[in-house]
Amino acid sequence: MISMELSTNKNLAYKIFRGIPYSRLTLLDAEQRRETNDVCPEELGLNDAGIYTSESSEAIRHLRTNVELLDSKSLFMHSLVALVVTKLLEQSGRFFISAEGNEPMTPSNEELIKTGALLLSNLLKIQINCYGVEHEMKRIGAGIYPTLSLVNHSCNPSAKHYTRGRNMILRAVRPIAAGEEVTISYTPDYLDEEREKRRKHLAEKYHIACECDACQFEWQTASKLPALMLKCFRCTQSVSGDLPVCYSCRLEYKNKSSFEDKIRFDTIAKQVDATFLSACKIAQNLMRAESISEEEYQSLCTATEFIHEHTAMPCQVIYNMERILEKYFTVER
Repeated sequence: MISMELSTNKNLAYKIFRGIPYSRLTLLDAEQRRETNDVCPEELGLNDAGIYTSESSEAIRHLRTNVELLDSKSLFMHSLVALVVTKLLEQSGRFFISAEGNEPMTPSNEELIKTGALLLSNLLKIQINCYGVEHEMKRIGAGIYPTLSLVNHSCNPSAKHYTRGRNMILRAVRPIAAGEEVTISYTPDYLDEEREKRRKHLAEKYHIACECDACQFEWQTASKLPALMLKCFRCTQSVSGDLPVCYSCRLEYKNKSSFEDKIRFDTIAKQVDATFLSACKIAQNLMRAESISEEEYQSLCTATEFIHEHTAMPCQVIYNMERILEKYFTVER
């Protein structure tokens, strides 16, 4: 007897299969194969109303497995788990039942192999599409949310996801322009983890070679970031706060020939400081009362927009603004 401890993801796969008898599963598999052949890729996973939703079984059926990217060791381990779960389903007496659904049946080798193959496919889908479910900042389970699986990764994500009951909610933590891609982080983001650790995790679990700004330019973690970097008025790139001079176009804001720019630069710096201090006061209210008013929330959004308009990433001010919004989103209300 093989002794094996099933992780949360494997338990989830077992629960999904345990609730669907084999006769029903084969019909769903046939339907998926038909859809894959007959439906254009852009429409795979849409329900009867033409909507892609996490409540749709069609969306779950057409999630990616990335099986073609797995090495032989990973594929073997997942196959081994699929074998064990298949045997558990066989022994349960509730999975292989007659078409009428009232009598257990003895599966043939072909039926066992087909079940194992379908299980393997679902295990691989869960591996890369499963999200932790949290309550009061503690993980209490896992779930599959196909709509969220449409969102790509960035170590500098524009949005954060969190759970509210059984629902997964996605919220922006900074302004997102029309047509700009919405991203989340599949790992701790650049603020919390060094680039090499992030890349190692992404390569092993998701087979991703991330090329976001945080990876390309080797942004530092939160504790090593400069307090503030304003945007250059000429080229919108970062301005060193010590000189101050633009890293890109080399415009010097202390030069006498650019006196008006210096006055404007100092004014914006003071406005950013004042805006950030105002946001910090709202954050203190949030920490004390575990809630803030709608007016205070709108003030946070306005402050975030203003700071991102004039501040360059990465810096402590933007980091703290994102954490304040994230705290607001995750507080139970």
